[in-house]
Amino acid sequence: MQVTPKSEEQIEKESVFAVWPEGIYNFEVVSASETVSKGGNEMIVLSMNIFNSQGESKAIKDYLLDAMAYKIRHACEACDLLSHYENGSIIAFDFEGKRGDLKLSIEKGKLKDDGSGDKHPDKNSVKDYVKPTGAKAVTARASAPVVATDLDDEIPF
Repeated sequence: MQVTPKSEEQIEKESVFAVWPEGIYNFEVVSASETVSKGGNEMIVLSMNIFNSQGESKAIKDYLLDAMAYKIRHACEACDLLSHYENGSIIAFDFEGKRGDLKLSIEKGKLKDDGSGDKHPDKNSVKDYVKPTGAKAVTARASAPVVATDLDDEIPF
């Protein structure tokens, strides 16, 4: 088998686990689910694609808990779900297909639990969500690619 030799740095850069720089990115929620955290608290898990200025995308997850009030409120604002938040009830399904902007950060890798002294690699995480403002919000959302989910366009008669 022929291979293309690459350094560790090249592999990490090309990997799906490559760390993107901190900053503000467009996002689209692909799916959302309700679950319970390790601490026994209700939680919504958002599976999202984020997009950089070159149009590249990366999959990322975020976890919304009532204990992080600022983050869940800002996520609802970014996804035009503030009325749901203010009514005191949010359903994971309401986030699906929503788009907006988020603040991406880099979370330093932690030591592995196996006693080896090795560390998990650094990874991206959602620091917060950006409240949309006027025309800027429309422009930012328009830059994320539109994915057709239902191509059944035949007329039923």
